[in-house]
Amino acid sequence: MHQAHVMLLKQLEKKRKEKPVIDWAKYCEWRIQNYGSIWEPNEPPPNIWKCSCGQVNTSAMDARYAKCTACGLIYPGCQK
Repeated sequence: MHQAHVMLLKQLEKKRKEKPVIDWAKYCEWRIQNYGSIWEPNEPPPNIWKCSCGQVNTSAMDARYAKCTACGLIYPGCQK
């Protein structure tokens, strides 16, 4: 193999190990354009909240408790 091919293979292997970058603004724009909403049909929107550790989390609106995905701290949910 030529050295250029080996370098290309190494770059591809490195790229494969990286997490993909998600453009959430574009995704939401696409979702609204195609479905009229960023939420799933017939489901209430999730409760979006920020933990004291700084992590942004989501939970169901009717959940009794919500657990932070980063630090594990448990918060009381949104009670109606």
